[in-house]
Amino acid sequence: MSTIDAMNRGIQGIQRGMEGAARNAGRIARSGENGPPVKEMVALKENQHLVESSAKVVRAADEMIGTLLDIEA
Repeated sequence: MSTIDAMNRGIQGIQRGMEGAARNAGRIARSGENGPPVKEMVALKENQHLVESSAKVVRAADEMIGTLLDIEA
């Protein structure tokens, strides 16, 4: 996998995680007086981890690109 591919996959992971978090947050908000549904709370936490891990992939790819540019300069 190239550095650009890693960057793209990281960005896609962030997007998927944010979309999932928004979806789960909406379901939690609509849950009403019964309290938040456990399934959506767990899914929200999973989406948080997806965004955080994808951000680490993007950061690592960015650092690799920076290192390659420094070597070539």
